[in-house]
Amino acid sequence: MKPDEISTNATNIDTPNPDDASNPAAAEKPEQAHVPEEMWQGVKAMMGFSDNELEVFKNQPRTKKILSRLEGLQEASVIFEVKKSHGCIAGHKQGDHYVFPNGGSMDMKSSSPLLCPFLMPPMARIMWILQERVWEGLDPLPLYAMGQCDDVGLDCNGWGRVVIEARILGRKEAETLAKSD
Repeated sequence: MKPDEISTNATNIDTPNPDDASNPAAAEKPEQAHVPEEMWQGVKAMMGFSDNELEVFKNQPRTKKILSRLEGLQEASVIFEVKKSHGCIAGHKQGDHYVFPNGGSMDMKSSSPLLCPFLMPPMARIMWILQERVWEGLDPLPLYAMGQCDDVGLDCNGWGRVVIEARILGRKEAETLAKSD
């Protein structure tokens, strides 16, 4: 069911059948997910796992499910863009952006030069939600993809306030964004 087809009338909402393959909630059971051996070896190398640690990792209930769905982020970058900034001691300005290729570590070369630690918590919260949605086979971008720094702003006896918004861009769009700086 597409979002625009969902009724707001609670009496018309059907309980989804968990065994219906068209239902996103009917995700593969972790033990049934297929993960190519090359991916396991790539994870082993990237994480620095020993053979024993890789076996422990493979046997965690959610690991296969997550790895089988990583393609949802493989060609994408998560971009956090500063939408509003007022009184920010760290110097964040509207339009600053922070690029996370594949939903992973921040690309320092493609991102704005400054990042205040008080802007990191909302980024982390949104990133966890986004990754969880990918792992569940849903549209990755949450409905509320905005957050603000932990400073409460001058009007609440703080100093400043910065508001960010997450977007998901394809690899080429993210590269274009980085070159525009």
